[in-house]
Amino acid sequence: MIKIILVGTVIMASACAQKDKPEFPKPNGTPINDFANLIAHEDSVVIDSLIKRIYDDKLAEIVVCTMDSIPKASVGHSDALRYGTELFNSWGIGRKDVNDGILFFISKYDKKTALCTGLGIETYLPDSTCGRILDNYLIPHFKRGNVGKGFIAGVMITQKILQQRKKSAAF
Repeated sequence: MIKIILVGTVIMASACAQKDKPEFPKPNGTPINDFANLIAHEDSVVIDSLIKRIYDDKLAEIVVCTMDSIPKASVGHSDALRYGTELFNSWGIGRKDVNDGILFFISKYDKKTALCTGLGIETYLPDSTCGRILDNYLIPHFKRGNVGKGFIAGVMITQKILQQRKKSAAF
């Protein structure tokens, strides 16, 4: 009798814990996870090429993610930065030895964006710089309906900043 009660309690506790976990889509295995279908094919090709060059140059591992909306699985995840950070961690973005991941995230219907970085990149891209990248390079394009162009501009300026700051740090 006690075993049944304990098993039932464990099952109920597990079900409650699952309910409070945010919902994360499975990554598609490429740097561009356009679940909201916001990026034109030709822009996708350019973004992919830029991201691969940044990775090959060992500057960072970048992933782009668009979603229709942030899943409301738990109360605290209506915030794009919080959800993006947990998505970033869930997907394991960045090389483990240097923690150099970057996630560009947009939620279409929530009209929210985030730029999340791994600890190894925060030195080169602190929160203030990430905010400027979003405000000056991505969001203006997004407002005009040019999501792909916004990501291109954001990835390009990120590459430039990383190249400059990593070069300065080497001396």
